[in-house]
Amino acid sequence: MAQSTTTRPPDGHKPSRRSRVRRETSASASAMTVLALWQLRQTWRLLAVVSAGLLAAVVLVCAIPLYAQVAESAGLRHTLESDPQNMYITVHAVNSLFSSDALNAAQENITQELQSTLGATVASVPDLSVQISTLAVVQSEYMRLVGTDVKRTPSQLTLRQ
Repeated sequence: MAQSTTTRPPDGHKPSRRSRVRRETSASASAMTVLALWQLRQTWRLLAVVSAGLLAAVVLVCAIPLYAQVAESAGLRHTLESDPQNMYITVHAVNSLFSSDALNAAQENITQELQSTLGATVASVPDLSVQISTLAVVQSEYMRLVGTDVKRTPSQLTLRQ
């Protein structure tokens, strides 16, 4: 077993273990710092290139989903605004039971989703109409009932009783 060869102080006391550990720790930390600085001096260019590459990779990975979402939204808006026929979005739903509460809830959900997705492209108040499936009046004549708000009906439409 190896033993320490340090000399004892003249007064006969042993040096404390704590002071030896502190000196050894500070010496080894100092040596590590010097070695790290030497290594950094030799490889700083490589570290700079790797850091720049890592930064570029993170920027690209974060920018691609954002670009895809903006491009999709812009494409949809361009499609809607390019043709006057695309000014209307029609949602068809079939329900065997008619409930005004369910109808209002569905209209509210659809309106919120469209306004959050398309923003100012969508009018603030949607038009709502209710259609009842085609009814056979006589053998060769059919009637379709459409219900809508009277204030929003076009002036060309004539109402018959």
